[in-house]
This record gives sequence, structure tokens and C-alpha cells, in this order.
Amino acid sequence: MDKPADKQERAARPKGGVSRLGFLKGSGAVVAGAGLAGVLSGCAPLGSDTNGTVSSETELSTPQSMEERYPEIPAPPTAPPPTDLLHVFTPEEAALVDALTAGIFPGDAADPGAHEAGVVIYIDNMLAYNHGDTEATYRKPPFAQTYITALPPKETTVNGYKVIWVPDREIGRYGYQSQLTPLEAYRIGLKNTNGYALGKFGRPFVQLTAAQKDKILEDLANGVATNFSEPTAQQFFQMLRTHTIEGMFSDPLYGGNRNLVGWKLVGYPGAQRAYTEPDIKDQNLYRRRKPQSLADMMPFNPGENVNPSVILPVDGSRKV
Repeated sequence: MDKPADKQERAARPKGGVSRLGFLKGSGAVVAGAGLAGVLSGCAPLGSDTNGTVSSETELSTPQSMEERYPEIPAPPTAPPPTDLLHVFTPEEAALVDALTAGIFPGDAADPGAHEAGVVIYIDNMLAYNHGDTEATYRKPPFAQTYITALPPKETTVNGYKVIWVPDREIGRYGYQSQLTPLEAYRIGLKNTNGYALGKFGRPFVQLTAAQKDKILEDLANGVATNFSEPTAQQFFQMLRTHTIEGMFSDPLYGGNRNLVGWKLVGYPGAQRAYTEPDIKDQNLYRRRKPQSLADMMPFNPGENVNPSVILPVDGSRKV
């Protein structure tokens, strides 16, 4: 149930909130946190006009809460995720992941976000497969370490492990490198996040007010949250943010994007057999198609006219 403070914060927001698509376009990013000053990339700074020019010192001298700065963004919900769908998360871990992703991509029943899309179920399903290893992963040293100076450092070990030095711009070629599995990284990151919340506000993350949750997420994103090592606070936030995006916009077969809310948000029709020539010429036509998941697609053989607008060719031709 909502706490009185949360209900007051919700009451101060317009009913229904801003459209999620409008929020995404306004933020200049695919997904952004609720009031995360260090993450929102397209919003003009406080005290500026629409061109980003500071208008007056008076406006800057008056501090505003995140709710006052972004009143149109829905508050994260407090209802816990369904525990009967979990594979690896404990109910407590799932509630924390749900709250964190809902803070990164907020929403409500009228304007769905990460909670309504079941992003936590997507993450749980992903981590249940091979401990979350979905890409090439290096478990043994030497590990790649980045440098930004003209020459690499001379040290051959870092924290007791052999390393190879890689220019910062090339680290993307080396894939995920850690002795921790993604599942282990999640569990450590969740424990450290709760520890930071307790130290800063005296309560676990899920019990904080919306403004306090925003502050914790902002500190994670900016790397200033303490008591993190591996993963670092920024690494954990980026992992959460990446998986929030994936859970919002991947096929519902993977557990997220419940009721196709992510695809409806961006006008994506989902899994379609093919597109007609008029569809390709006029994108507004394919956007009018009803979104569907892979599970909604009826199996059929080449040449079988199941969908009146799409016929698969036989042997590379267009004959049926």
C-alpha cells in the first residue's frame, strides 16, 4: 500500500501523467530516470529558456525538488512484482529490482512504465539462463583495463590480478569481463544499493519516498554512491538501465513488455511476417498494424495465404 507521503506526492501530479512517448522525446534519450539530473540529456537546465540559455539568477537561486522540476513524470508504484514468476530472485530482491527499474522508467496504470511492463520478470528470466551470460564472457585473468594517457601504465597487476592495458576507446571490443557472473553482480549491487540507502536515509530503498529514491539513483548514475567496488555504482546503474530498456522493448516472450506496452509506446508493430511495398514507402501504414508478439504469429508454409496482405513466396518467386 502507498504510504501517506507517497500518496501526497502522487496527488500533486497531473492525473494520467505525461504520455510516455512524449517523455522519451523530451528527454532526448531512449529511456531516462525520473528526475535524474545526471542522466537526462535533452532537458534544458533549471533557470534556462527553451534554448538552454540561463534566464536569471533569481530562478537559479530557488532550489526545486525533483517532483517540482518534473511534475509530469509519474511516481514509481509500490506494488510488489508477482513472486510466482520468479526463477532466481528472492521476493526481496525482486521488489528492489522492481523499484529501481520503476525509478529509471516510471509509469502508472494509465501511462505504463517498467513496473507495468514487468521488466523485473524479464531480468529474472535473463539471469536464470546461464547466470545471465548472454555474450562472450571472460572469467580468468588477464583482464582488460583502460587507460587514457599517451602510454599504458607499467603495472602488470591490478588488485592482485594480471591485466592488459587497452585504450579507453577500444574497450568495447573486449566484451564483458569479470570474475562475477551477471547474477552475482546483481546480488552484490542490490546489497550495496540497500546499504547505501540505509546509510543515507535510514531505510531500505523500497521504503524511501519518491524523491529519496531519485537521489539514490542519481548518486548511482554519477558514481558518488559509497560502499561499491565491483560492480562500481556506475556499472551497476548502467547494467540496470540497459536491462530496463531491454525489458521494456523486447518481445514479451522474454518476460517484459507486458501487454506490448513498450511497443505501443513507440508505435512499433512488433513481429510481422513481412511488409508490403506500400508499407515500405509509407511508414505510417505499418504503424497502423496491430502490434503482436512472436507468440501471436500463426505458423504457415510458403505460399499459404494466411494474412491477406502478406504471402510468402515459393522458391524465391512471388507465385502461390
